[in-house]
Amino acid sequence: MLLAAAAGIAAGSAAATPLRLPIAISDVGTQRFPRRVLALVAEGEGIEWDILPVPWPRMVAMAQRGEALAFGLSPTPRRQPLFAFSDALYDSRVWALSHRQQPPLLDHPDHLRGLAVCAGRGVSYGESIDTLLAESTQTSLVLGDVALRARLVMAQRCDVALFSSYVASSEALERKLRQRLPSAGGVVVHRQPLATWSTHIAVRRGHPLAQGLDRINRAIRRQHRAIQALVDAGR
Repeated sequence: MLLAAAAGIAAGSAAATPLRLPIAISDVGTQRFPRRVLALVAEGEGIEWDILPVPWPRMVAMAQRGEALAFGLSPTPRRQPLFAFSDALYDSRVWALSHRQQPPLLDHPDHLRGLAVCAGRGVSYGESIDTLLAESTQTSLVLGDVALRARLVMAQRCDVALFSSYVASSEALERKLRQRLPSAGGVVVHRQPLATWSTHIAVRRGHPLAQGLDRINRAIRRQHRAIQALVDAGR
């Protein structure tokens, strides 16, 4: 697969020449949103995806080894020397979830200090939050979607659970959570996100697959309005 992708890149970048690329996405949830974004990118520049749903840590590792592109990475200081990134697809936000009866003050990342925090394994929430989580002895790294983290909060396994989402409204996130987990009435999504970052497609810097980013970027620019409309529909 990788040899075929590299050969396709080397053969030319004209939109008339189909380009088939392997891309890993997180296997959490239905995967409907990333698949729809990738479909729009594919339409923009004649790209064909081999989509590989895998756990988030494996997705990052695959991209770092050059086994596939990765969907959904942000260019943090630790990642930038390792990965080549596409243009931004859309913005993601870091949201905090806590018990409704005793919600802690969470207007700033520093407010996470002293709290038991459940966070995604292998996920970056931005340099300041990542540093706080790494320094804390009360950080639990978990796999699974926001519904699982809501259960952990309700079971008092953690004071706060962090998750990232393209959805820009805490009210919309609470509605989506309750559709997925009707028993989640005891938790609240805090009104302001703790951080916002851009979301990209990435792969190991210098790998032949990185040559496909030029074509991906053209597609992103061509489909920018359609991708943003998809993001806005999730609010």
